[in-house]
Amino acid sequence: AVARAKSKDAEEEPQLEEVRIQWGDSFETRLAEMISESKALEAELCENPLPDRQATIGKRMASLAQVRALGDELGGFTAELASLEAVASDSKEDYDTREEFKAEAVGVGKKVGVLRDQLVYLLLPRDADDDLGAIVEVRAAAGGGE
Repeated sequence: AVARAKSKDAEEEPQLEEVRIQWGDSFETRLAEMISESKALEAELCENPLPDRQATIGKRMASLAQVRALGDELGGFTAELASLEAVASDSKEDYDTREEFKAEAVGVGKKVGVLRDQLVYLLLPRDADDDLGAIVEVRAAAGGGE
């Protein structure tokens, strides 16, 4: 995932720099926790809880839906990549087969990278005030000569 950060030089306009957030074990752990939470909430919802609890569960499941879908897709592609790489590195296979599997592994590896980039920002901890509204007051004033 790529974030944009402003850098300021003394005499130039602020420029945007790309900052890449690397996928790591902490994201794997967070993804597994969120998928597990989603499954637990789904099981709890099947037990017919009270209406106010149903609403709370529904909101949380909705917020986890995209993470769960992308996580499940990532899991499938990761398993596929592992099996492709196993065949591509198997010395018992003929050269052409290994090359085909290597080429396929490159394509699947790119898909894994894209999914991880999408998941990075979804897995970052949210601020408690993220879902709150904001009131912005705009006032007319003199100026503009800054």
